[in-house]
Amino acid sequence: MAAGDAVQGAPLGTLTRGAAIVRLMNAAEYDFAIPGNHEFDYGMEDFKVLAGSLSCQYYSANITERGKLLLEPYKMFYFENTQVAFVGVTTPATLSSTNPSFFYEPGNPKKRIYSFGEAARGSKFAFYDHVQKAVNQARKKGAKYVILVAHLGNHVRWWSVRDLLKNLRGVDAVIDGHSHEDYIEMMPDATGREVPVTQTGTRLARVGRITISDDGKLKADKIQFVGGKDEVVAEGIRIEKGEYEGLLMNTLGHTGYPLCINNPETKVRMVRNSESNLGDMVADAYRIILGTDIGVANGGGLHGGIGAGMITYRDALTVSPFGNRLCVVELSGRQILDVLEYSVHRCPEEFGGFLQVSGLSFDVNLAIPSSVRVRNGVFDGVRGPRRVSNVKIGGVLLVPNKMYTVAGNNYILMAGGNGYSMLQQNIRCRQVRLTDVDALQEYIHTHLQGIVPDVYQNPQGAGRINFLK
Repeated sequence: MAAGDAVQGAPLGTLTRGAAIVRLMNAAEYDFAIPGNHEFDYGMEDFKVLAGSLSCQYYSANITERGKLLLEPYKMFYFENTQVAFVGVTTPATLSSTNPSFFYEPGNPKKRIYSFGEAARGSKFAFYDHVQKAVNQARKKGAKYVILVAHLGNHVRWWSVRDLLKNLRGVDAVIDGHSHEDYIEMMPDATGREVPVTQTGTRLARVGRITISDDGKLKADKIQFVGGKDEVVAEGIRIEKGEYEGLLMNTLGHTGYPLCINNPETKVRMVRNSESNLGDMVADAYRIILGTDIGVANGGGLHGGIGAGMITYRDALTVSPFGNRLCVVELSGRQILDVLEYSVHRCPEEFGGFLQVSGLSFDVNLAIPSSVRVRNGVFDGVRGPRRVSNVKIGGVLLVPNKMYTVAGNNYILMAGGNGYSMLQQNIRCRQVRLTDVDALQEYIHTHLQGIVPDVYQNPQGAGRINFLK
């Protein structure tokens, strides 16, 4: 079972637009898979190609195209004489966590043709109804047990696995993904019945198991050790890697210390709620290579750190695996204030849209509750005191009515990804052919002449984002 995000996040997936990962999934003989938000990172047409290539197919009960289900909602399995249905569920947050423009009619940014059930129906969301309908259909087809395989996590209101489950009846267990956690927990459904929910981390860190006991009860646990080696899969990995190994091992430069997305002492990820030295360097790459006043990089787009030593193209792709194109936009000081306020609105919690910055600095007062309003997962204004203050651009205080140039990826600055709706409105923009990984490569190899300077040595960054005590 694959609970989403299989085809993205690693160099091999990026270089083949997911195709190599699907071939490896076929070699491993997956029985069931659902699309997570990152299955759509290459666009809907590419996703459909990947879906057509996956032997076990993708399943999801809540993705529609022009009002009709895009995929089959569930798959029935037979274990001796017992029928078990697995129902696929994909987070509606995909609409903002993947490039939003992918889900609109080409050339018509006002007509969305793909939906994830995000629309409200009275006090509920269509999302819940879609999944309940699939559960009911599976029961009518003879399923004795119904298990959700979901890509939801526990951090986004309405779309969390807990919120979904408490609006459902007839679900016996949930295998979840998206938030890369490792847990087994009992959660109530709409009737108050406790249902086992499990996640097993990421990158095959754990192998989960659900057992149906003789008394008919379901139990979730983990397999602590899996031995052996599948020669077919191993040969497939060798072939896929071999084709690109020369390119991946190209040397870009050297760093005398780690460039981090995680706090080196606590190992806790910091790039989505605080400054980091890797974030500083990536944002600098965008600003300096494109010659702008400001550079920004969303923390959710930085997927891996770089260890001390030689830096290869593989390292650059590990940092920026999504292949986003860069762009330059012109923003007023007032718009920048809204962007920064939205960037920190979930702090100290994680947010994939938290911005690493270059060319500017600012203070954040977490004692002030965020006054940012969010509607349907996107920015809907600021309605009170601001957390962000003392914003300086190039060392000079921001001027609200002055225009500034900002470099970043098209996912944030053009498509309004991660909910940056203010960046979809009347923004002067120019698209750049350079991708995020190209800019990082050029910055290290050419601008820094292959040597990462000591200015990036502090894992917590250079103090551009100052959280007031």
